[in-house]
Amino acid sequence: MHFVRPELVNEFVIELAVEDQAKEVLESMGFELVRKLHGFERSYLAKLPENSLKNAPKIIHRIKRSAEIVLIEQQEKLIRTKRDFVTWNDPKYPDMWYLNRASLKDGNEVDLNVQEAWQLGYSGKGVVVTIMDDGLDHTHPDLAANYAEEASCDVNNGDRDPMPNTTNPDNKHGTRCAGQVAAIGNNSNCIVGVAFNAKIGGIRMLDGTITDRVEAESLNFNQNYIDIYSGSWGPDDTGRIYEGPGRLASEAFHKGATTYQLFQSIIIGNRTNVSFTACLNLLHAP
Repeated sequence: MHFVRPELVNEFVIELAVEDQAKEVLESMGFELVRKLHGFERSYLAKLPENSLKNAPKIIHRIKRSAEIVLIEQQEKLIRTKRDFVTWNDPKYPDMWYLNRASLKDGNEVDLNVQEAWQLGYSGKGVVVTIMDDGLDHTHPDLAANYAEEASCDVNNGDRDPMPNTTNPDNKHGTRCAGQVAAIGNNSNCIVGVAFNAKIGGIRMLDGTITDRVEAESLNFNQNYIDIYSGSWGPDDTGRIYEGPGRLASEAFHKGATTYQLFQSIIIGNRTNVSFTACLNLLHAP
């Protein structure tokens, strides 16, 4: 069996026994306080000076014995792969064939049966969805009116604007996903989202170094407002060997599932038959 040594980054998640004087406590141990960790009590994001980074294992071993430290973890770089869309180039098919009941050659009809849901009045109204991905272009004319700023942030850069970095042409995956969910209907523009009256937000978290901390803060963001967290990406696994969530992400799943009843996480892909939502089974483990 072959194990790949994880790539460690200069990010440390440190949980203190008390919140008082966190900056002073961490600096006394050689760390620089970056900020409090969103969604976790008494937990902080810190880093070491570059000239001390090579001594990180010794520093961690030393301060673990301190009564002021509950837990310390150096973050590992995670590999996450965006799940590609299946594209159709048959000119006879409308772009939204999966909503329009297109007939296949064998006579079967394939779609999402969403038209029946629309006729019953289900259009996503009152539901808030956020897309955890490489960003969200909330100025797009098919998304702007449904954009929810309260459901959006940039975990990669540490601010509230999820606009993608357009210098990388690959950074349009999140905007496409958002369009599939909540593109505005009946506006003579582009497409119609499955839930065209839903509010849509974006969490930019795939356009940078991905760690357990990044995933956890994304899942923890504004859980009392967001109903559904969607992420069409996952570990670059083989299908027989797959990766579960880290400690922080597991805590975020648990908090969402037990504190906020509408919390869902849909993290799916086209490379395996196992969805990342299988991680939720951990919530029921003894």
